[in-house]
Amino acid sequence: MCNVSLKDRLRTDELRGRLNLESTGRCVQNRRLCWFGHIERMDKSFWVSRCRAVEMSGSVDRGRPKKTWEEVIKMDLRKRRVSKDLARDTVD
Repeated sequence: MCNVSLKDRLRTDELRGRLNLESTGRCVQNRRLCWFGHIERMDKSFWVSRCRAVEMSGSVDRGRPKKTWEEVIKMDLRKRRVSKDLARDTVD
């Protein structure tokens, strides 16, 4: 692909640039934010929207708790410097 072999020892970032591809992390982040916008626009009575407010009971393990989906979305929004309200806008 693009006349590069392993012997050339090029970095992945450089190959991605030559092929106009985005990084895997960026691609996952895009899809996650698209899903978040979809969920935000849903009717609040739909089961997916109601699941976001579920509180689990039981004991908590020691250490830092696992990141929640909401925490990851907040980090993604902060990295992109966009507000949560932007998710309600649709692009036609």
